[in-house]
Amino acid sequence: MSEILGNIEVTIIEARNLKDADWFSKNDPWCELTVDGVYKQKTKYINNTSLPDWNETFTFPILAGQNKLYITLYDKDWLTSDKLGQVTLDLFPVFQQNRLHEWIPLDKDPGELHLFVRWISAAKLEEAQ
Repeated sequence: MSEILGNIEVTIIEARNLKDADWFSKNDPWCELTVDGVYKQKTKYINNTSLPDWNETFTFPILAGQNKLYITLYDKDWLTSDKLGQVTLDLFPVFQQNRLHEWIPLDKDPGELHLFVRWISAAKLEEAQ
């Protein structure tokens, strides 16, 4: 089993400029977060908006070799969810600078996701205990 190098705290603040996936209504957006396909967490979905405001924070342990955060935005529908776009975040700059706070464009235009990501090394986690 790999050693935990630390944790990342990911705050999904909000999104903007999301393209409507439905013909007759606004999106009901939600996000799925994974770190290198291992951990998975989800935001709540917000009804009838293209400007969702989640302000939800998630914590992920980081093991050696894990360096990508994937956030996929979906539009919740009755039977399934439509993909609105994805952000792939390289975590190396976060590890080096201890934080990232910015708007990141989705892979599908025109949407953007507002994120705050914080790195807490294992040494700092031990100090806090």
